[in-house]
Amino acid sequence: MDYYLNLRKKAAKKEVVKRPVIITILCVLAFLGVIGSIFLIFSDISQGIGAWYPPYLAASCIIGLICFIGLWEMKKWSVILYTIFVVVNQIIMAVMGI
Repeated sequence: MDYYLNLRKKAAKKEVVKRPVIITILCVLAFLGVIGSIFLIFSDISQGIGAWYPPYLAASCIIGLICFIGLWEMKKWSVILYTIFVVVNQIIMAVMGI
């Protein structure tokens, strides 16, 4: 009986993990970067790179936003997803010669 009581107490008492200041600053800057990138999607500069680039930039903004929302919530998967995203992005840019 005491075992179940202790489990209930632990479940009721959630530990609050405090977000480090550097992660807060990084996330705020990343959110501002995503907002700036949204304007770039519709610019003539992105159209000049190629017809494929605006949709690619839009997908990158969405993936980046998901990653930084996860980081804001201190989720481990967000770091893994962002690392995969950066590697794939670098491979695509290297293949395209950019």
